[in-house]
Parts: sequence; C-alpha cells; structure tokens
Amino acid sequence: MELAPAIPFETIKNNLHQSGTIGNSIVLRDISFSDFKYLQFLIDQINFLQKLIKRPGMSHIHEILGISSSHFYRVIKDPTYVLHQDDTFKLSPPRRNLLLDDEETFLLSSIKINQDNHRCMTSKSIRLLAEVIYLKRTGIFKSFDRFWWKRFMERNRALLKVQYITSLEESRASVKKSSLELYFNNLNRIKNLEIDPSLFLNMDETGCSGKPDKHTKGKCIVHSDSSVIPHMAEIDDYKQVSIAATITLQGTMLKPLLIIPRKRYHKELSSLDIYDDLEYIHSDSGYMNHEIMIHYITTILAPYIVNQRRRIEENSSPCVLIMDNLKSHYTQEVRNVFDNINDLHIIFLPPHTSHFLQPLDLSFFGIFKHYYSSCRAANPADTLKKKVMNIHKAIYHTSYFSNIKKSFLLASFESNSLGGGKFEIKIDSEKMKKWISEANDE
Repeated sequence: MELAPAIPFETIKNNLHQSGTIGNSIVLRDISFSDFKYLQFLIDQINFLQKLIKRPGMSHIHEILGISSSHFYRVIKDPTYVLHQDDTFKLSPPRRNLLLDDEETFLLSSIKINQDNHRCMTSKSIRLLAEVIYLKRTGIFKSFDRFWWKRFMERNRALLKVQYITSLEESRASVKKSSLELYFNNLNRIKNLEIDPSLFLNMDETGCSGKPDKHTKGKCIVHSDSSVIPHMAEIDDYKQVSIAATITLQGTMLKPLLIIPRKRYHKELSSLDIYDDLEYIHSDSGYMNHEIMIHYITTILAPYIVNQRRRIEENSSPCVLIMDNLKSHYTQEVRNVFDNINDLHIIFLPPHTSHFLQPLDLSFFGIFKHYYSSCRAANPADTLKKKVMNIHKAIYHTSYFSNIKKSFLLASFESNSLGGGKFEIKIDSEKMKKWISEANDE
C-alpha cells in the first residue's frame, strides 16, 4: 500500500501560529527554510520533526501536525495508515473553564504586582499560582497544563505578552552622572565631622536563593498596565531567605538578621543554637519590608549606636549610615524611627551603583555567597532548617575571612586616627571624580 500523504504545509503553519509559543515559532522558522514543505508522506514529516525537536518538553509533534497523539503513534507503527477526519487534533477555543472571573482577575493583579516589585513571573509560576487558587476554592488539586495556559494568554492578549527580559543585575550598568554628583556632594558635607570608625556604617540586604545570574535573559510574562521596567525573577524566589547586614569602617559586623519566608512561628528554627550570632524574623515573601526595617533599627541598629557612643563616652558623636534607596528602607514610618537617633546622617547610594560604591557588595556579600555555596554543596538544604544552618556557617566563615576595611577602601572610604581618640574619614576624591566622568549623561 502507498504511504499516508503528508499534512499540507499551510495546515501545519496555522497550527504553529495558533500556539503562540516561542518554541513553536522557532520550529516554524526552521521548517520554513528547509525541504520540509516538499515532503510527500506523513511518516517523512514525523521523522523530520523528530530529528529537529530534540529538547525535553518539545515532544508535541502531533500538535504541530494537527493530529491526535493516538493516531500519531499509529502512523509510526503503520506508515500506510490514512488519517480520517475524526483523527485531526484541534485546540479548543479560548474559554474560562477552571478559574472564576474574580479569580482570574486576582491572577492578573498578581502578575502586575510582581512586575511592580521587579519580580516578573514566568508561565510556570503563574500556572502554579492558578493551581493554588483553584485548590483553595474547590479542595481539589488540578494541574493547569499548557492548553489552559494558551487559552489564558489568548483571553488576556491585550494585557499580557511573553518577553525576553534581562536580570536586574544587568541594568546596573546604567549610572547617571547627576546621581553620582549628588552622592559625592552629600559625602563632602560629612567628611569634616569627627566620626569614630565604629559609627561609620553600611547597611544592606542580600538573598540566599536561585536568583538569575548577572547578564542573563529569561522569558517572563509582562503586564501592559505596569509602568515598571520588567526584570527577571525565578520561581526559586518564593523560597527566598534574605539577610540584613551592617558593617563598620572599624572592620566589624553587627548581628545579622535573617528574613525567613514564613507566616507563622517555626518550632525547629527556634530550637537551633545559633542565635548568639544572628536573629531571625518572619516575612511572607522572604524580603525586607518597612515593618522588618523598623524591627532591625529598633532591635539591632539603634542599640548598637547607643552602646558605641557609651564606649567612646560621646553620646552626641555623629553617626553615618550608607544604604541604598530601596523604598522599604525609607518609608515615612521608617523615617520616624530614624529620627529618634540623634545626629544620624543617612546617605543614599545612587541607583545601580551598589556593585562599585557599596562596601557590603564589594567583598563581604561575595565572600558570604561563596561560602554559602560551599556549605550547600556539602550539605544540600532540603529543609528550611538545613538552609538556615548553611547560612549560619557561611556567616561565621565570612566574618573571619572577609576584609571589611578593604571593602570600604574599594568604595573610596578610609579612616585615619588623629590621636586622642579622634578620627577623620578620608574620601578618595580622585576616584569619585573618575567615576563621575565615566558615568552616563542624562
């Protein structure tokens, strides 16, 4: 018998256009510029696509050809099998068949909120959230597959689009000259103050999860109603543990604060023998917010400043705090708490400059993440307790082996003793001017 005839190329082309996914767009490009369109038999088309599509998760050749999976395998076994009209496979039209209208509205709102917070969602994370929403209402676990995803995107094509976007770290290359000049001017205002190096502080937070690597791109979902430039965030961010840390020009580190992504008290964590070295607090997301910032100031930062001033017998000794301008770090509520600390000078880093101006980033956090990766390799963290233990070990090693004074020096700060317990803070003006000259104009 004669082999089954090939599927018309125009039919295949329409199937690929209908899917709207990046992978199928690549397939369409590849077969359009090949001999695929001239193949005469279906089995030859199947063999061609099997060689072309090698990646896991791309074994959906029957969809590309527009036939059902059962008849796809039947043709492989019997290349002479001729398809009937009932054998064709078509995607059903877009419809709301799982989520209610208000649930889908909530899902769209979550996509926008995450983009506003520089944590754009992937198709996988949106499907997982949809599963949670459905489970909460029905009590039934339902897998939201790619067919639901295609219908969801079709319904909301006016609001959503798939876009390859860069990680947040890559955008840091854009530094404005005016921002650096303002920062330099603010430093000049405090350089003549007699500041004890133990009261010259740099505070920031870092995360311990699978964030995107620098200079990478990823496929995320972008909401048209958001005014925030989209940045990539992986699904692992939902297991984020952050660390708020402060170092001093004296070369010391304040007690770190772990921000744990939990809503409730964690019995296993409370039993760990590590809290002489660090503290921890719960957060829904595992990230800093203004409430946690207030907790950090009142329980760690402010008591430290009081104790140091008592040590040097200068209750009015000026204190300088350098930190980034993250919104949660300086809300009105946070400002009110900072106002209770007398003679405190807060200097904000310009946007996208922490990789060369922030002492914590210049060595401390880098060394910490190196040790954390080593601890994680030796003791894989399949529970939150193990992850916290790995973080504690990494902090312990970092506090002993990192050169904090060198971090400040790289950021152009140095402390000189004037004798009699007096100090001056030296700022490398030449280095600052060089950075300003290399920055972008507005």
